[in-house]
Amino acid sequence: MVVLAAAGVATPVSVILFKKLVAHLERKSPVATLTLPALLPVALSLGMVTAALRSAPSLVPLALVIGLACHWPGVGWMLGTKIYAVHAIVRVAVAVAIWFLWPEARCTCLPLSIGLVYAVTAVTVLRRVRQLQEAGPRVAPVARAL
Repeated sequence: MVVLAAAGVATPVSVILFKKLVAHLERKSPVATLTLPALLPVALSLGMVTAALRSAPSLVPLALVIGLACHWPGVGWMLGTKIYAVHAIVRVAVAVAIWFLWPEARCTCLPLSIGLVYAVTAVTVLRRVRQLQEAGPRVAPVARAL
C-alpha cells in the first residue's frame, strides 16, 4: 500500500518536471521522437514484475523500483542532462541496499527512499532550470546546458 501511495505521488511530480524541461523541444525534433524508446524499458520491465508477482511476490517492490527507473537515463540523455542518470543510479543503489540491509523494513523504507530521491531530483532540476532562466539567452538551451 505504501508503494502504491508513493508511486501515486511520484508520477505527477515526474510528469510536471518532464513537461517543464521539454517545453523547448519542437514536436518534430529528432530528440522528441526518442520519447517512446526512452520510456519503453519501463513497459518491458513490467514483464519481470508480473513474473515476480506469480512466483516470488516479495520481489515485486524491488522489481518495481528498478523497473520504473529504467527510463531515467534515456530521458536524461534526450534532455542532455546527467541529473536523470544519477537519479536512476542512486535510486537503484539505495533500493538494493535497503533490500539486503533492512529486509524487515523493505515495504516502508523503499517507498520513503524513492520519495526522497524524487525530492532531491526535483529540487536539483528546478534549481538548474531557474539558473538557466536567470542567465538569459546567452546560455545554451536547457537540453544542452543541463
